Amino acid sequence: FAWIGILIFFLVARNRIIANQQEDINAYILENISADMPAWNGIIVGETTEIEAEERILDLEYVKKTSIDTTSIDGFTYINWSWQTSPGNVNSSVRTKDGVVDRIILSFSDELTVATLVADFGFPDEVFISPLGDASDPWFWNLTLYYLAEGINIGANSRRLQQTFSIQDEVEFIELFEPEQISSAHDLAFAYGIDIRDIEATLPT
Repeated sequence: FAWIGILIFFLVARNRIIANQQEDINAYILENISADMPAWNGIIVGETTEIEAEERILDLEYVKKTSIDTTSIDGFTYINWSWQTSPGNVNSSVRTKDGVVDRIILSFSDELTVATLVADFGFPDEVFISPLGDASDPWFWNLTLYYLAEGINIGANSRRLQQTFSIQDEVEFIELFEPEQISSAHDLAFAYGIDIRDIEATLPT
């Protein structure tokens, strides 16, 4: 049975290596968000061209090179990729319009909590919560934290069947945009097809 012990040892070691790399990728994502402008890893919203962004993404550390693809939807072009430790359906994207970057959407390699990001970015300007499913009995809740002056919003999900949000809920993505394009979270929500009049839930006090 010695081989079972050896197998368990290697599985534990492998999982520890993957967990460490996931932590490294999350830190890499956060550390490369600019404090001065909506930019990440030298990709600047409103300035970087589509071609420049593609070249930059190809050179990025931790990107799964075989996952990079480009799609066009409704006049926008999306440059998508996965992290080396992410499932294939967990994508980050750079969105361009008329050949220039207008959004950067960054998913995480592993769980980060709302509390972690609020500690990094401070309290948001506005927060909105919307139900997924019937508002009276939702499957879970979507939360968006808006940092309008910085051009950042953070999306998170509650745990399944949880009726309220917790600061320990898992962050799904960070999105960077041009601050001057958005005067309020209402504008941003309507730009995404979310009717805020339908949002009835609020953060617990």
